[in-house]
Amino acid sequence: MNISDTVDLILNIIYAVLIIWIVRPIILTQRAIEYYNFLTKLLPWYAKPYNNRGLVYFERGEYQRAIQDYNRALALNSRLFQAYNNRGLVYYKLKEYQRAIEDYDRALVLKPAYGLAYINRGVAHHDIDEYQKAIEDYNHALTLKPKDAMAYLNRGWLYHSLGEYEKAIQDCKFVLVLNPKLVQACVCIGRAYEGLGDHYRAIQSYNKALALDARDSLAYLYRAWAFYVLKEYRFAITDLDHVIELAPNDFLGYHSRGLAYSGIKEYQLALADYDRTLVLNPSYATAYYHRGFAYLRLGNIERARVDFLKGREYDPKSVRTAWMIEWIGMCLEKPGVEEAEQLEQTAAIDPQHHDAYICRGVALWLRDKLEQALAELEQAAQIEPDADTHFWMGMIYASLKRDGQAIAAIQKSLGSGLSPVLLAPLRWLERTRPEFYENYAKALLTG
Repeated sequence: MNISDTVDLILNIIYAVLIIWIVRPIILTQRAIEYYNFLTKLLPWYAKPYNNRGLVYFERGEYQRAIQDYNRALALNSRLFQAYNNRGLVYYKLKEYQRAIEDYDRALVLKPAYGLAYINRGVAHHDIDEYQKAIEDYNHALTLKPKDAMAYLNRGWLYHSLGEYEKAIQDCKFVLVLNPKLVQACVCIGRAYEGLGDHYRAIQSYNKALALDARDSLAYLYRAWAFYVLKEYRFAITDLDHVIELAPNDFLGYHSRGLAYSGIKEYQLALADYDRTLVLNPSYATAYYHRGFAYLRLGNIERARVDFLKGREYDPKSVRTAWMIEWIGMCLEKPGVEEAEQLEQTAAIDPQHHDAYICRGVALWLRDKLEQALAELEQAAQIEPDADTHFWMGMIYASLKRDGQAIAAIQKSLGSGLSPVLLAPLRWLERTRPEFYENYAKALLTG
């Protein structure tokens, strides 16, 4: 052993004694920083006190101070692999994913068998959609430690992201063998069952999660979503009340409860939740969209239009939002060739989207190409026979003088939940199909 190694060994012993007898008992208290300040003054040439103080700053969310301490630790000891890993965690929290990955890389160069760095790097790769690299990292971590519950858990979430739900369930069930109290494994299994369309088994998994931790807001949130899909809106609302109580600044709780209130036609309560959502996250385009729909349900088409326009500002690639803007426009003003061109531009955003077929169909209807228009709407119906599709098929059937089919289609649209205010384009049939308008459409518009 050379002199340098001897000095380092002595420092490690001194540091270990200080940690065991002085710092460890108060590591989570407000005095932790004071003790690390003391250690950095006592051993100013030694890297580990800076690294450990960085950990405390990290836990407190003081990320820039944490980075400064890790930088100082690495300046004193460039081979301190833990400091690279820890700084990588800070960069990850700051969403600087490439810098985080670079630090994990450095840690692994210094210590190739450092399983934690593989797991952390895998998480960063996952978040930037580099899924294959993430899988390789988790697999490597499991090669080093075959029963690493966190590696299995993170790989399970990755499989969920890839839509490989059975693999996600398999990994997370093994996590529960290793650690039966790991709540996130139950949550991941629930999400995977939802991906498979088995919402009842998903709810069972969330129940298990909440039995382990009755204050897990994510388990409540996801169980609420499962209830919502099953149209069990009041159960969803109860769960979302818990989410909001546990995480009052989580905009998803308010937004989701707004959807559930809409499900039971409590539109004013829904509006209040959408308003709160947008206070917490003013750029959340989906909330503008759903608030717009709540206004439509209440017959306030102008306020709805304002929200759809605002939503498009934040999500210009949403075919759905753009289509609603055009439909409202056709409710307010008689459409012409310019409207047809605008609809074609909307469809071009995502040509295979369900609403793109509707846009093309309505554009063709405006150009009096009725059979081609109907063909586009039939394509939309194959994807999803929703209220929009039925209504516009009814408009085209009426223009083709196939009145029985027109009436049936429009009735289907109303039965599927179409907001009556969106029936307004029927009035444009007064000139082209006066008999149909007088005998059927007029009563819908004045009813």
